Amino acid sequence: MPVQPWTDEDAVMQKVNNTTSGLGGTVWCADMDRAYRLADKFESGTVWINSPGKPLPQAFFAGRKESGLGGSQGEHGLLSFCNTKVIHQYKSDIGRVVK
Repeated sequence: MPVQPWTDEDAVMQKVNNTTSGLGGTVWCADMDRAYRLADKFESGTVWINSPGKPLPQAFFAGRKESGLGGSQGEHGLLSFCNTKVIHQYKSDIGRVVK
């Protein structure tokens, strides 16, 4: 795991996101508000806070950029294996042409 000290949030986020991949990342920080703020700026599918990467089966796992499209695991991942259909039925005459 590469670890690099930093002082400027904007500068470190430019370095973090200066890549063509975006599978996952980790933020190590004692200040939880700051950790969530930084995690939100990651251009990746998953970010762990104060933990090494441990994908969980109940959590959606996906990448960004060249790390792929779509994802797996969790409810959203399960839906990627489904053929969904939406049927609309209106209770008023919205679709009826008036003559």
